[in-house]
Amino acid sequence: MKLIDQRGRLFGKINLIDLAVVVVILAAIAGVAFKKNTVDSIRSSSASIEYTMKIKKVRSGTLGGIKAHGEGAVSEAETGKALGTITSVSDEPAETYVVKDNGEYSKTTIDGKYDIYVKLKVSGNETADGIFAESGKQLFVGDAVALQIGDVQTTGEILSIDIK
Repeated sequence: MKLIDQRGRLFGKINLIDLAVVVVILAAIAGVAFKKNTVDSIRSSSASIEYTMKIKKVRSGTLGGIKAHGEGAVSEAETGKALGTITSVSDEPAETYVVKDNGEYSKTTIDGKYDIYVKLKVSGNETADGIFAESGKQLFVGDAVALQIGDVQTTGEILSIDIK
């Protein structure tokens, strides 16, 4: 018996083209399984994550409430997931642009409104899928997060993230 017959069948039973298709499909399945296991295996151990959030155009009462909270815990307002502990709070007068009579734009401060910069520290992980606080909350620059800081509920935007 020949290895390949005149019709291109292996041992007279299996078509070589069909065999090649089956081998390609099995290789693709093995590649996907390998990649999935590789992504899961590169999850890092616990890391210290420091990030800065900006809370825009708040009144003095909100600013006072955040400063009174001191270096306490911050959580996500909607889910209660821990976002970290405040390490510092700074503020500056809020600014906006106004249109002058001649059509030009001018930057001006808004009376009684402040922009607050809150620096937070949290334990978490950096994975191939992103940066996650230990509570499971994914952190990424530009994300707007509803915050619970003591008695204050407000929304802040993540400006920067630093992994230690």
